[in-house]
Amino acid sequence: MSFGFSYRLIERKEYQVHDWSNDMVLKGLSTEKIGNELAERVATQLDCGHVICNMHRDYCGHGLAKLNDKYGIFEVHDGFLLDGYQVVSFLNRNDFIAYLSRQSDYSLSGADSSEKELFTTRSFAINNQRLSRSRLIDFIYESSSPSPKNNAGGE
Repeated sequence: MSFGFSYRLIERKEYQVHDWSNDMVLKGLSTEKIGNELAERVATQLDCGHVICNMHRDYCGHGLAKLNDKYGIFEVHDGFLLDGYQVVSFLNRNDFIAYLSRQSDYSLSGADSSEKELFTTRSFAINNQRLSRSRLIDFIYESSSPSPKNNAGGE
């Protein structure tokens, strides 16, 4: 039985340019650093048990959480943050804040090759539901309640 695919067609599809990762969109992403103040506020919300995590089927981009006393950026699938999909993790708050504060929308998008942990050559993943300044700000405002909850955020 043939499904009409070939490995070659699937391989070429990986290099397809998506609306969210075309050159014009990527050139328009801010290179302004997240900064210490916003990074500290994000860490405070993570300390309270809040997470940034899109919750839908299949690929959900990147999320943030503090799990097992480690701060981490995770690749999220089917709405789940799993240790096996951890992109980068930090054992202490200060290291996490320093890392996040030096990021920008451009570096968080996965397009910046100088950020080895976040960089990807997969066009589907570049700037697709990734962390951004606006998503972090939304997270701060939406998670100000004292009880833990998920921030579906989403872009």
